[in-house]
Amino acid sequence: MSALETQSQWWLVALLVYFAGIFLLAMLRASKYLKSEPLKIAKNPEHALAQFQYKEQESNVLTGFALVAIIFIITFFKDDTYSIARELLLAFFSLAFVFEIISSLFYRMINRGIHGFLGSLFQYGGVLSMIMGFGTFMFQIMNWSFYLNSIYLVGLFAVTILICKGFLDQITNWEVITSTILKISIRGFTPKTFGTKDNIARKIELRDMIRSKIDNLADMQSKFRGKRLSINADFYLYDDPNDAGRSNKDLDNLLKILCDVLPEHMDRGRQQAGLGLIENDRDDLIFKINCKKEIVLEQSQEGIDIEISEYS
Repeated sequence: MSALETQSQWWLVALLVYFAGIFLLAMLRASKYLKSEPLKIAKNPEHALAQFQYKEQESNVLTGFALVAIIFIITFFKDDTYSIARELLLAFFSLAFVFEIISSLFYRMINRGIHGFLGSLFQYGGVLSMIMGFGTFMFQIMNWSFYLNSIYLVGLFAVTILICKGFLDQITNWEVITSTILKISIRGFTPKTFGTKDNIARKIELRDMIRSKIDNLADMQSKFRGKRLSINADFYLYDDPNDAGRSNKDLDNLLKILCDVLPEHMDRGRQQAGLGLIENDRDDLIFKINCKKEIVLEQSQEGIDIEISEYS
């Protein structure tokens, strides 16, 4: 086996180690990261979508670059009936071409819950494959000096470090975002409206139901108090054939009960404690509300989905 073939085998092994290593990094650092949906956890989904679309364009450009390189290799070696260098160059740039297409598809399917981490994984994999192809060209065909080869190796090392740092930054950003998001799902519960004499009793019922779903209420209070908040609320109303009023509820009155249980106190007399997520009963700290109601056909599906995060 020639030195070139041995070298290429090591580089192919390096690519496999890259993919396995980055996946292992994500699983060890944050196993739930790969299962999260990037547009749902983003503070600004429109901005996040625009970023993913830009990354898709980057992958498309890299795909075109790999294709041009493949055409150049075929033209450069057109007089050779067989060349190990040609085969290796074609292998590396073909892998890059495939990796970048896969990356582009992952970014395009971001609306379907495909994680952007996978797009980055294949995009950077394609870049590394192209760099290894350049290395084959430099070392075996151009026969450049030791100094130029050293510059290349230092650059390859720097790119590898930056890629790893980029993945770590993605995971770190995800940890920061998810640590300041409170998600609560309540089922088998009938959402109540505001406007009747038993408002306090209804607030207490909702407060206690939400409190039972939060394991770290004190931590959430310290993170949200004094902060500008964004609230997403989905109300699921049971279509009861024997009680039409159960599903015919005004969205604003459903939301009023929810917003009233979030501050330190739920009543004007400050006698009933709330969840304490809003400091000093300052409703003005709620900067954004997204809400909707849906009709469900099974009583077990009735309830509320609540998501509270810092507004940005």
